[in-house]
Amino acid sequence: EALKECEVLYHFVGVSSQSAAINMYEVNTHITLNLVRAAKRGGVQGFVYNSGLGVNTHTTQSYFLSKLHAERIIRESGLRYTIFRPSYIIGPGDEFSGYLLENILRGGTIPVYGSGEYRVQPIFVDDAVHVYVGCIISDGKWMKTYDLVGKDIVRFVEYIRLFAETLNRKVYLKHVDLEQAYRDAMRQRSKRRYNPYLSVDELDVLISDFVSSPRRLESAFGLGLTPLRVALKKIARKLGYA
Repeated sequence: EALKECEVLYHFVGVSSQSAAINMYEVNTHITLNLVRAAKRGGVQGFVYNSGLGVNTHTTQSYFLSKLHAERIIRESGLRYTIFRPSYIIGPGDEFSGYLLENILRGGTIPVYGSGEYRVQPIFVDDAVHVYVGCIISDGKWMKTYDLVGKDIVRFVEYIRLFAETLNRKVYLKHVDLEQAYRDAMRQRSKRRYNPYLSVDELDVLISDFVSSPRRLESAFGLGLTPLRVALKKIARKLGYA
């Protein structure tokens, strides 16, 4: 009933980790199936979905598999769809940067799992919103899948240093053996030694090293993506630290 006046449904519901209380497939896959069915019954014309950068038919990771199955449900639904596969979306208050911000500001030590050489490709939230809106303005954006990635590809350790530099703070890094990191992430949140917010599933995603060219996204949506340094400065300014 709630969807009967709706032309386009944006589906951003999802989880990146699971526990005894939260089943990743129930949330990422089955909710997608329920929403697709509701959209069809409600007469929705378009379905926009946030999947994940790293989703492919060869993956063995639980998070990406749950998103892959969700993508298949959408593609086979008969609805007009646009699927985005985002990297980390960063902005004031985002989950990816929150722990880093907290520790940089209080002068704490930030754990770097393994080498820290794996790459990330954050996209600024304003750019993501531009794309989300743009996908429903032109019919040419339907029935397509886009990697929702930022302009710059950086190593994880470099991202931490850039963030600290933007905040005009020193940063203290502690390299953690990957085996130790996985053991720690398996513990309940209150007993994790390094990062209470990082689960095994999220650690998997972090070290996956999935990146993509931003050119197709920029071309399709007529967008000049925000450079990472500029995005971080905007975040710091919004939070009152620059």
